[in-house]
Amino acid sequence: MLLTSCGEAVPANTALITSQAATASVTAAATVTEAVTSASVQTSASITETSETVTSEEAPPEEVQEDIDLETVLYDQLAGRNKAKVGCGPACAAMILRSELGVEADKDDVVELAYQKGLYLDAGYNFTYGFGMSLSQIGSLFSEYGFEAVTDTLDGCSDEEILTKIDELLSEGHRVVFGHLKDGRVLHYAVIHGRRGAEGEAVYLINDPWEGQAYELTCPELISRYRGAEGAQFSLHGGKVKGLLWVIGVMDKE
Repeated sequence: MLLTSCGEAVPANTALITSQAATASVTAAATVTEAVTSASVQTSASITETSETVTSEEAPPEEVQEDIDLETVLYDQLAGRNKAKVGCGPACAAMILRSELGVEADKDDVVELAYQKGLYLDAGYNFTYGFGMSLSQIGSLFSEYGFEAVTDTLDGCSDEEILTKIDELLSEGHRVVFGHLKDGRVLHYAVIHGRRGAEGEAVYLINDPWEGQAYELTCPELISRYRGAEGAQFSLHGGKVKGLLWVIGVMDKE
């Protein structure tokens, strides 16, 4: 007879059976533990291998805008035989006529033609005062040389849409006449001929006929100048200066 831990008598054969059962239970538990441990190790190894595979893959390269710089002559509207204080429009047209269209006409030639054709709202004596030209009148000046120009005020466009439009035109090889408010007080035209830098940090390359200046404008600066030319507070012009102009080719003569 054997005694249990509680002091009760238990037949010997019953104790043997109990002991064998306990042994079998421990063995089974050990087997299960070993199997679970093995499966866990295999799963962990599989996860590690998968992680290494994902980590080893290279991230796709970021899209980078290419720099654009369309070589463009720079004219000074205050120089030459016609010191055209209100001649920024034809001076810009002259830059594009020579650099993009190959026309052998200098700034003074284009300024005088604009005056002869009555394309100024008011040029004043020797172009020294007045209101200059609207964007559409600059387009008419190109037609005098046989080219078709397109103007777009970009009314209703977001800042992003405006910049995208300029980028598209530059990518197509077009220099762009840019109508804006200069220094917060003067309606003015300049030529955008390029873009440099990464998206979001780009600057635009400007040929400004006022004293023949070449400089850069950041995206916010360019948008601010564009937006500043809105409204009718500028008497005769209203919103007729604001926007872009580019040349699409030779006019159809038919």
